[in-house]
Amino acid sequence: MTKPTPYDEVPYASHAYPGTHPEGLSGMARLFGMKPALPSSCRVLELGCAAGGNLLPMATVYPNSEFVGIDLSRVEIDEGIGNIKALGLGNVILETRDIMDVKDRYGTFDYITTHGVYSWVPRPVQDEILRLIRTLLNPQGVAYVSYNCFPGWHMRGVIRDMMFYHSSSFESPEDKISQARALLDFLASTMPAGEDPYSVLLKSEAEFLRKMSDYYLFHEHLSPDNEPLYFHQFLKRAESADLQFLGEATLTTMLPEQFPPEVREVLGQITGDIARMEQYMDFVRNRTFRQSLVVHKEVELDRTLDWESVTSFSMACRAKAPDDAVLDDVSEVTFDTGEQTIVSEQPLVKVAIGEMRRIWPEALPFEEISERVLNTLNPEDRADARMTLGSNLLRCIAGGVVEYWTEAPFARAASERPECWSYTRFQLDAGIERLTTLRHQTADVAPVIRRTLSLMDGTRTRAEIIEGLSEDARADRLTVSQDDVPITDEDALREVFGQVYDEIVETVEEQSFLVG
Repeated sequence: MTKPTPYDEVPYASHAYPGTHPEGLSGMARLFGMKPALPSSCRVLELGCAAGGNLLPMATVYPNSEFVGIDLSRVEIDEGIGNIKALGLGNVILETRDIMDVKDRYGTFDYITTHGVYSWVPRPVQDEILRLIRTLLNPQGVAYVSYNCFPGWHMRGVIRDMMFYHSSSFESPEDKISQARALLDFLASTMPAGEDPYSVLLKSEAEFLRKMSDYYLFHEHLSPDNEPLYFHQFLKRAESADLQFLGEATLTTMLPEQFPPEVREVLGQITGDIARMEQYMDFVRNRTFRQSLVVHKEVELDRTLDWESVTSFSMACRAKAPDDAVLDDVSEVTFDTGEQTIVSEQPLVKVAIGEMRRIWPEALPFEEISERVLNTLNPEDRADARMTLGSNLLRCIAGGVVEYWTEAPFARAASERPECWSYTRFQLDAGIERLTTLRHQTADVAPVIRRTLSLMDGTRTRAEIIEGLSEDARADRLTVSQDDVPITDEDALREVFGQVYDEIVETVEEQSFLVG
């Protein structure tokens, strides 16, 4: 009988990781001059797939692509196989297998991902991961590797060492976790309130880790293997495997424009190439984690990012302007995504963002955005205006305000009979807490919204969904109160749900849960 792995004893939560999605990998490759496979017709390998929470939503969206996941945990793989059957997917293979035994069993791939594995396995396995990427990745393919990194992990590693030492005398995972938490409580409550760097950083890290889940503490900090690297060290290993650095999973993190002007000036003086720039930016950020993309060393990359780089993409933007904003003049307008803001006086930019916001969560091809903007503003020199628009949208993409897509997302606004996408319905039926969106992000969703999503199956009208919510409240499956007193009257319940329905629809549209 095979000995259980730590991931059998304490399963790691299996969910979507946005940086691993073929859309993002394809988009980064295209920005830098590659010709990768389209996400809708590609092959993807995930090393360390857990129960398939990252692969299965991709496979649901892309039925003509093929997905293979391997993991050492039989418990996780068995769960994933059950989920494949429940979803009726025929384009996914999950197998219990050691990375050292993958070899060429599954053919070659357009995209290879390994999230939360590289730093947490012994060096021979790390080397095999890079060898597999070199061997199994197609010529224009992209591989994603995440890992803990220095300098940020120097302080985090101090706390890991403390927890590892304290818990090492205990046998069961439950005892190890409880003792690690006891140590965190001790550190958070007894560290002096002084200004010395050690106390400040240690207390901050302890407070951060106290909020993390048991599985995270167990596998991140109590694992025998956890090797952070400086970026230049990882890069050297990749180059030894005949691979080269493409970029990070998120373009925004690669650009020094995110730093103050005085920092950008110094970085420009001391760095001569992208690899050195990345390393020095890590120094400035005190970075703890990387999601690096690598490709074959033979690939010729074009690092010139200009406005034409974005013309082949579709784009989307959720940023809102104030209701009284004027978009077609030179007045200053602040657009807010909820996480980031952009301020612009440029009518080309303002009208473009306004158009994208109007159709969110859907995306528009650049050429259509350009046509709408130019028709609205009627500039004298349309060619020059198109170039200016492209340059500004590239800056918006670099700033994380505008999304860019090789193939437009499948999210839609609510129709008269709203339909939640099939993977979310599966998660709701399975009682999974964090739901995956069509943009491959995860979200915690309130009970009333979860129930509303479950009723959005494409057959019910607004009135029928409101009636369904009212029935749930009358049956005590949902609780509706006013001044802490439960509402039970039928008419009152319909009125309450009628008032909140439009807000719920706006929320699920914003989060991209609907296909119609």
